[in-house]
Amino acid sequence: MITETSVRCLLSLAETLSFTKTARQLFTTQQAVSQQIARLEEDLGTRLFFRDNRLVVLTEHGEMVYRFFYETTAKFQELQALLNTPHASC
Repeated sequence: MITETSVRCLLSLAETLSFTKTARQLFTTQQAVSQQIARLEEDLGTRLFFRDNRLVVLTEHGEMVYRFFYETTAKFQELQALLNTPHASC
């Protein structure tokens, strides 16, 4: 199941390309980030990142998933702002 935590991990890791930096940003461990990404990859049925000891790179599918979640998150934040704006008609 795709969770908010896994989406946050994906967005952060795609931007930092570092498990260490992502773990720091999300106040968690590198292992937890790795587990979230592995679960997300399993849920989506595709590899999102190429990784080895020194390198983290988005795959083509990873780029597509990143853009989708980035845009969806931005739209959701816009919706929240609209819903929290007082309207005379409400």
